[in-house]
Amino acid sequence: MTRLKDIAEVAGVSIRTVGRALKGEGYVEAGVRERVLGAARSLDYRPHRLARSLRTGRSQEVLVLAGGIGGQYDELHIAKIAGMERTLRAAGMSLGLLFGIESEARRAGRDVLDELIARRPAGLALFASPTLPATATARRLDQARVPYVFFDTRESDVDTVRHDRSGGIRESVRWLAGRGHQRIAYVGPTDERSRLDGYLEALKTLGREPLIVPGSADWETARAAAPALMALKPDAVQVYSDILALGLLAGLHEMGVRVPKDIAVVGFDDRFAASLSYPPLTTLQQSNEAMGAAAAAILIAKSRDEVAPPGGWSRTLPMSLVIRAST
Repeated sequence: MTRLKDIAEVAGVSIRTVGRALKGEGYVEAGVRERVLGAARSLDYRPHRLARSLRTGRSQEVLVLAGGIGGQYDELHIAKIAGMERTLRAAGMSLGLLFGIESEARRAGRDVLDELIARRPAGLALFASPTLPATATARRLDQARVPYVFFDTRESDVDTVRHDRSGGIRESVRWLAGRGHQRIAYVGPTDERSRLDGYLEALKTLGREPLIVPGSADWETARAAAPALMALKPDAVQVYSDILALGLLAGLHEMGVRVPKDIAVVGFDDRFAASLSYPPLTTLQQSNEAMGAAAAAILIAKSRDEVAPPGGWSRTLPMSLVIRAST
């Protein structure tokens, strides 16, 4: 096993300098730091996690709290977790994924946050949950000095990594307008405001009236919504999600509506199924692996007690339009 002494000999510096360079603590000249890191890579140095944990009082494991298997914990969230794991592994840390611990704690009358804090993790990544309200949870974790980051919560006083859903929808609607579409509709739930607000903002900028078909976020509801949509006489539609867009496509096909000749359809998420639909679905793509990597980078920096950057820890990631044959 490579020791700090071995790196010091290859780099031609003291063991103390090696320690500062590897931990990113204290002043080390840039050229010396690069020499130390290069020597560590050439010797395949791997930090001793237990020793580091004993020094810091924290484990070197980041815990990801996921509510349960299935439902929303599908390909999109798995991509976020994969992006986290790769980034943590490169930093000599590991990831632990906890499924169902919230419901288990409730049934046993235990406090899930107390359990998590007692593990002394290097950090916690949390998906939004009704049982762990973001602001109150963040406050408790700050008091316990446990680094945390939320995925996609909208609260302004919580450290989070989020997608610019409103911005993505705005750009999609503007792109449709730029292709000559005059009557652009929206299909989806109206209680989740970020996507709907993006649609309304874009139409206001264009000076057009909104055409909205409200509904729940499931496939069958979207399929049944096709007649109500076509009664508005749209020539394009922005849909809340790929799942709803695929349901809507099924309903449009049943009506004999031709996509994209009669109406252009845009989804949201870029799930794998979007590329397999008929026709293949134009959709807004979320950078899920990049989101996971960004969340990991925040937790790594927090666990090293680094100072928050200007503007705080939270980050907003852009979305991109994947153009296929449905538009």
